[in-house]
Amino acid sequence: MQAWIIGTPARGRPAARVAGAAGGVHNAGHVRAAHDLAGWPRAVAGALRDGTPACGEGLLFRSGVEALEPAEASGGTTDLATGPRTIAYLPPGAAAPRDYHVYVPASYSPGSAWPLVVVLHGSPGSPALADPAARTVRDAWSARAAASGFLVLAPVASGPTAGGWLASDEAAIVAAIADLEARYNLDRRRRYLWGFSAGGHFAHGLALARADHFAAYGVNAGVLQAYAGVDAPAAAACRLPLSVRVGDGDAAGLLDAARADRTRFDAAGWAAGVDRQYVEFAGGHAFGATDIDAHWAWFASRQRP
Repeated sequence: MQAWIIGTPARGRPAARVAGAAGGVHNAGHVRAAHDLAGWPRAVAGALRDGTPACGEGLLFRSGVEALEPAEASGGTTDLATGPRTIAYLPPGAAAPRDYHVYVPASYSPGSAWPLVVVLHGSPGSPALADPAARTVRDAWSARAAASGFLVLAPVASGPTAGGWLASDEAAIVAAIADLEARYNLDRRRRYLWGFSAGGHFAHGLALARADHFAAYGVNAGVLQAYAGVDAPAAAACRLPLSVRVGDGDAAGLLDAARADRTRFDAAGWAAGVDRQYVEFAGGHAFGATDIDAHWAWFASRQRP
């Protein structure tokens, strides 16, 4: 299995609303405290539920057993360029433009609405390396995108120390999606999110806080306690379908945390094979084409109601 390694587990780094290389999630195997979700955009306030409802007003997301609903087309027609691209945009409240990286299959046509996968890089250890890290995860997903017919969007983290993800990046990612949907005709029912390492930690938080934006999400080596908080599944508005993959040779603290997350999702109502899958593969802190193919297989038959 070809492997990409972008971001290595951090040690002894504080985990305060920043998803670093591994978000400081393990230090000699010890687990850090969960974060408070209060004040997050679209987060659910109040007491935790015994069971998180399915997304879409109690309806399960569509699966491969049922035909997909008609697309909710964004209608973007201003851009027809294909291949790997870098696009500058201005997020709300930003003082200067930011870049995001895109892959558009050569077969793209605005005559139909295309799915989108947003991919989040790990922490590269330096802000200067965040942009190359974003391009690397975009390129890693490009072959599957070309074969299966979807666009890839890779935002760039803005962390000032290790190039990790900040809470302010949530709104910037949502703005990047809106910008791309104005350029290309994308299916808003079929937006998906994936992240590796720090990007996986951040994906948990972004997806569970903004479940209205995505049809499903996946993580490689991403854990709740590094950013979203261990209570995030119980506090989520609904059960967003989730695919988790982690190497059985990853750092003990991270692997233990991923296993504990599986229990937390199950306790909040996620069901194995229905709206949750969990896989431990032979390997370490990395992802490869096999992981990408498995995540896409999980995403492909799911759309928002």
